[in-house]
Amino acid sequence: MSSYADRIRAVELYIKLGKRVKATIRQLGYPTKNALWKARERILMAGQDTSHLLERFTIVGDLEAACFVPWIRRHAAKLGLSPTIAYTSSRRIEIEVAGPEELIDMMEMGCSLGPIEVWVERIVRTAISGERT
Repeated sequence: MSSYADRIRAVELYIKLGKRVKATIRQLGYPTKNALWKARERILMAGQDTSHLLERFTIVGDLEAACFVPWIRRHAAKLGLSPTIAYTSSRRIEIEVAGPEELIDMMEMGCSLGPIEVWVERIVRTAISGERT
């Protein structure tokens, strides 16, 4: 999802901040696991929007599918989403995710950061249906 220039900027910032991972993550604006969890709880507790979207993610990159697919399932479960794995290979994974738009956005961000073993180049989101409850 990030461009090469963004990645270089992140590495330069990491070095500038004394190789402190947490400070770099905060500076770049990436959420922590706890921030994602709190946002999820706020969305679920508010109950303002009960509509659910159904979207297909096409994740492209260097994706060791054997480790990334279980990672996707774990993190979707943490957000209260149920992913359906449609296709997997070492270069592409396709998943379908249903849930509130905000949680699907969080899932996309999580997948773009992914585990250390994978390199996500881009994620293409496609709406499968407008709304479902």
